[in-house]
Amino acid sequence: MKRIEIVKHCIEHQNSYNKTADKYKVSYHQVYSWTKKYEESGVEALKDKRGKQKNANELSEIEKA
Repeated sequence: MKRIEIVKHCIEHQNSYNKTADKYKVSYHQVYSWTKKYEESGVEALKDKRGKQKNANELSEIEKA
């Protein structure tokens, strides 16, 4: 599931949050939240930020390979 695809569909259909949520099998709240984030901050706001991101210094030799 691509958040940007869902948001663009919602915007193209006059912000029909309920219909978009039904079509993509996600909650109304998620569609609303993603759309507002996109409108305020663009595509970067839709990136999944879950989990701890490791920088290059923290990667093990196996992870670097």
